[in-house]
Amino acid sequence: MPTELELLQKIAENTSNSSMHIALVAGGSAVAGALASALLSYFGIVRTIRAQTLIERQKLQATVVTTERLRWLQDLRAKVAAFYAQIEMQLSHLERPVSAVQAAKYQDTLDALSMVVMSQCYAIFPMLDTAKEHQCKLRSALDSSLTFASAHFAEKTNAGMQIDMAPFAKLKADAFGALEEIGRKAWKKVQALE
Repeated sequence: MPTELELLQKIAENTSNSSMHIALVAGGSAVAGALASALLSYFGIVRTIRAQTLIERQKLQATVVTTERLRWLQDLRAKVAAFYAQIEMQLSHLERPVSAVQAAKYQDTLDALSMVVMSQCYAIFPMLDTAKEHQCKLRSALDSSLTFASAHFAEKTNAGMQIDMAPFAKLKADAFGALEEIGRKAWKKVQALE
């Protein structure tokens, strides 16, 4: 049996020729491992960047949509309120008696009020999607309110007139009920970030 010293000498002889080969294999393995690790890191980082980009885009879109939806709702509320305030002012003018001397000025005032009311109503109409039930109801109430006011303007007299406000009050209640439901639905969408 060979002694330990002989075995070590044989090992040294066998490996002395290939020490360069061992170094190359070890170095190549290290480079290949580093390259594989770098590639895995690169693809992981690319996937993370894509995911973060998508998340940020969704956040930005949700913020913009939410902001615009709330702006639209506030604008709609303000315009509807101004519309009904203006119609009530018109109707109260119709109830006042006017002297013959003031008739021309009275007519100019009524015409100016009518122009404002029609402009307000026609500014609201494009804001509404009539395919949606409550927005359609709001548009219908606005249109009926405008028709109500126009019909009374056609009957105006300088002596003043008595106007039955019950039908108008119902139209106004219908409009504000529809507006409230529109606001409720918009708020739910805002909370859900849709």
